[in-house]
Amino acid sequence: MSEGDIVVVEDAEINVLGVIPAQLKEFSNISIESITPNEIYLKLDEDRIKGKIQDTVGTVMFFAHDDNEQEARVVGCAEKQVQFEHYFTIPREELKKPFIPSDALIKPN
Repeated sequence: MSEGDIVVVEDAEINVLGVIPAQLKEFSNISIESITPNEIYLKLDEDRIKGKIQDTVGTVMFFAHDDNEQEARVVGCAEKQVQFEHYFTIPREELKKPFIPSDALIKPN
């Protein structure tokens, strides 16, 4: 997504806030791989991220703000939050290979 893009969501109650790392904010496709009451896994284009769902310190409010009319309205709130981080899986056979420091510089396929 880029600045100014509008995300249209289903008519649903907003109750979890997710913060995507800044280096991943430019994405075209997002999908939920899995979710439990405590964890969520997303796919942003080709990047996989995961996060723990936790209670917020306070209630996070979401507003629809109209600059031209200088008006705003509350459109939702969240009492749970997710801080996302990159998520990688390493195939078991890779763990059995000897570690050579120069291999760490090669990007995996």
